[in-house]
Amino acid sequence: MRAFFKVTVSALIILCFFASGCSKKKKSKLFYPPAAKVQNPSPADNATYVPINVVLSWDDAEWAGSYNVYLGTDAGAVGNATETSPEFQSSAGGPAYDPPGDLNYGTMYYWRVDSVNVVGAKTGDVWSFTTIPPVSVTVTTSIGNGTEVIVDGVSYPAPHTAVWAEGSFHGIGVAATQSGGTGIEYDFVSWSDGGAREHAVSPVADAVYTADLSTGYFLDVTLITPASPSRGLVRLDYEILNDVSGVANLVFEVSFDGGVNWEPPSLAYSDAGQLVGNVVLNIPCGPVQEAHYVIWDSVTDAGFTLNTMVRFRGRPETTYQGIWSETDDFTVDNSPPVGAPVAVITADRLCIQSGEDIQFSALDSVGSVASYHWDFGDGSYSTDSEPLHTYNTGPGEFTVLLTVADGAGLSDTAALLIKIAETIVDYRPRLEPYRNYSESRGIFEQLADDYPNLMTFYTIGYSVEGREIHVVKISDNVFTDEDEPVVHFDAQHHAREIMTPEVIIDICEQLLTSYGSIQEVTDWIDNYEIYLIPCVNPDSVVAVFDNNWNIRKNARGVDLNRNYPADWGNPDGSSDNSSWSTYHGPFPASEPEVQTVMAQAFGTRPAAAITFHTYSNIVLYPYSSPGLSQTSQENYILEFSNSIAMNMIRDVGGPYDCAQTLWYNASGVTFDWFYRDIGTFCALVEVGNDFDYTAWAFHPIYADSHDAQVEGVRGGVMELFRYMGYGAICGHVVDAGTGEPLEATVSVSTFSFPNGEIRMSEPDFGSFYWLWGDGDYSVTFTLEGYAEQSHDITVAGVPYVLDVALVKNGGGNHRPTAELKVSMTKVEVGTTVFLDGTYSTDEDGDFLNFSWNFGDDQTSAEPAVWHTFDRTGTHRVVLEVDDSYGGVHRTWKLVHVMPVLEKPHVSIQLVGGSPSGNVSVTYSMKVPVPADCNVAIEYTLDGIIWHPATIVGADAGLINGNVLENIWTVDTPTTHDFTWDSMADLGPGRRQVVLKVTPYIADTLYGDPAISNMFTVDN
Repeated sequence: MRAFFKVTVSALIILCFFASGCSKKKKSKLFYPPAAKVQNPSPADNATYVPINVVLSWDDAEWAGSYNVYLGTDAGAVGNATETSPEFQSSAGGPAYDPPGDLNYGTMYYWRVDSVNVVGAKTGDVWSFTTIPPVSVTVTTSIGNGTEVIVDGVSYPAPHTAVWAEGSFHGIGVAATQSGGTGIEYDFVSWSDGGAREHAVSPVADAVYTADLSTGYFLDVTLITPASPSRGLVRLDYEILNDVSGVANLVFEVSFDGGVNWEPPSLAYSDAGQLVGNVVLNIPCGPVQEAHYVIWDSVTDAGFTLNTMVRFRGRPETTYQGIWSETDDFTVDNSPPVGAPVAVITADRLCIQSGEDIQFSALDSVGSVASYHWDFGDGSYSTDSEPLHTYNTGPGEFTVLLTVADGAGLSDTAALLIKIAETIVDYRPRLEPYRNYSESRGIFEQLADDYPNLMTFYTIGYSVEGREIHVVKISDNVFTDEDEPVVHFDAQHHAREIMTPEVIIDICEQLLTSYGSIQEVTDWIDNYEIYLIPCVNPDSVVAVFDNNWNIRKNARGVDLNRNYPADWGNPDGSSDNSSWSTYHGPFPASEPEVQTVMAQAFGTRPAAAITFHTYSNIVLYPYSSPGLSQTSQENYILEFSNSIAMNMIRDVGGPYDCAQTLWYNASGVTFDWFYRDIGTFCALVEVGNDFDYTAWAFHPIYADSHDAQVEGVRGGVMELFRYMGYGAICGHVVDAGTGEPLEATVSVSTFSFPNGEIRMSEPDFGSFYWLWGDGDYSVTFTLEGYAEQSHDITVAGVPYVLDVALVKNGGGNHRPTAELKVSMTKVEVGTTVFLDGTYSTDEDGDFLNFSWNFGDDQTSAEPAVWHTFDRTGTHRVVLEVDDSYGGVHRTWKLVHVMPVLEKPHVSIQLVGGSPSGNVSVTYSMKVPVPADCNVAIEYTLDGIIWHPATIVGADAGLINGNVLENIWTVDTPTTHDFTWDSMADLGPGRRQVVLKVTPYIADTLYGDPAISNMFTVDN
């Protein structure tokens, strides 16, 4: 068997996983040995002629997490320095340190580097080096008076005296003003070798260097027209007058309101290169005049009146040079004209491959619109209100412009960025090594068969299109809901992120194969219940493997990781436009897939969780949403998440990063909801390479990336399990009189919860388990009808167990017991279900009040009710009863509501005219039915219902009484048959028989029964 979480890329991971007998109580020494001493300094010990801007570096020491750097001019002081000494410079995260500012010329420095980890610090050797001696030089120019020289990017009146170091690199240039006020700036010109723009010199004392203009690299820019200011888009047309092919970049600068520099963050378009920030890169300029333009959105970025000056400068490599042009000041007035229409663009997709279509629409534009004009950014145009456009281009970005006009001279323009990804004709060969939805299901079913005492795999809900959403449970008593803490994992909220279910498969395999052989893993499985949801979004996963590689959202076009209730709908982290990739859905938890995850979490109350995504090699922690304020637990959540990140290994080496957000905000996300509404310490792990918007990032080549990425997360998964054994608070809340479990509210004076967070014990065992970290806490338990109870506790390194018995107010009343019965738990949308609460009891004989919540925004106060479920998804039906004396109890059941599917049709064909002896019956079923469909076989004998006892064979399932179980069908009609011995069953004589075949799912009729004609059996 493979050893669990064997990570070949990191000896650290191997050591910490295979260390037997590790104590969970000693966090600081759980898996780190002492750090090794730092070796191989650069500059080398006793080095001379070291530059004054030197960067100190050394070899990465084994087991080191950080480095303390000491620097000074006294050897003894550096050797004896501590973190409070003036020689202490910094705590470096990697093997390099850049001193702030330049060092002194001609000075001997001493330095020391200590390697540090959680065990402590390893003192390093004291090394020395001597900086270069200084020389004085003069920089001048032959251009004329009033000219400035530029020394290392700074302008000085000529001539200028500078202090340089021997062997150093310096750039000199000249700045002049020509007629008309046009500026020329040319940095890093050569001294004597002609065309070099940067030159290394070994200065000689008192030398004179002359900076003159050199030809061949000037950028001459002329403004063709002034900016055309208007509400919306501001356009500037300009012209490159000389050949700067392969040399120049273009810098677009804007100043406003008195010359304050400003980079418009939504600079929308340039026709002449790639736009990065306010820089237009890779200008394809030839020797002839070529016109270009830049556009930015003044409404989005300014929102007020701008007095704006715009200029362009050539940018060869990293320096500025050339002649630039300036506009006169002009005003951009963002106040919309009275009665003007407002342009709004919608699109069905924002990222496509070359040759694919995008459906655009202007129908969401506001106001009176008489005409439409589209510019698709690729030289194509349209005047339709809803054009369908095909991009036959290579990879790139295109800004689509829509101008709407009202016919009276008023108009408005909107812009939308479209991305064209790398064209791949068929992704399926690339995806083949990865397991699709069906193949993954087969793997989990096989694991459940191989480890029947440790793992089970079952359905917990259904997708929009009716596909099953499964969960894996791993525990020592896997078929029993034990009173144990829960750990949760899930994957593939976004369908295209195909590496994430591979991670779930690997976690399952490593846990199961290591049980009984690795004590740490055995303890986890014995003491925790572990739940893993491999695929939250099965509908779109099927589509991805059918060559629709870029599908992120579910089958209804909702981003499932923006659909959770925590800060749902915040426009700073999601979109209400259904065409956007982050569309949050029509209302919180509107999607059946999200409802399924929430129902699973409410039912199990995980203490810790990871939700897997791709990609970026980063661990995110709550709160990520901009609308949620941080709680006072933030520091411990950060410690928890950072520890997971430090134990995860990138496929290119090094640990994962840790942060609250990526480069964009996100609201309505999974891990925020887990923490806010349940109290789960939940991290979001982005598996795999850093950001690169191509198919390759979501679908890396299996042979190159799979093992490294999957194995890379193992150490972090292990660390999550270890945190379960650190500073936690756990226990039970029960009724002091009856011992019955209570669902009580738990508050902590130490913590502030500003977002309405509620922490409650769970109802089945009254248990709770929260990762709070070490510290002193005052914990209060409250429940209506019971006396409040507080406890002062100290958590130190291990879970603190606190069992609480709440006393009823008045001491005499007993809590009622809610009991809920449901006529059907798996139904089609539109089905009416009978929900019965009349079996609820009260020991005191008190009259009970009933309160129902059906999980679909509908409620009732009746003891029993017929309820119609009009929304698909997994509904948590909650019944609460109270006795009017403070006694309250709540229970719940799940009702799975599936879309209406085509029903199976059963037809019967009898073989033979007057059957006798062994009677053979053949029937067929058309259209697919779920795998758990059963078929009931009934007979009427001389008008009386009768079940033959000696059915001897059936080709399509297990005979159980008169029911054929586990019938599987396919798209084409499938024929089945069975026989019975009429001689044995009916006795002698002529008997009249009618056969009835009925499909069922569980106890629910699923389709129309088929009834044969009456036939005679003559024995």
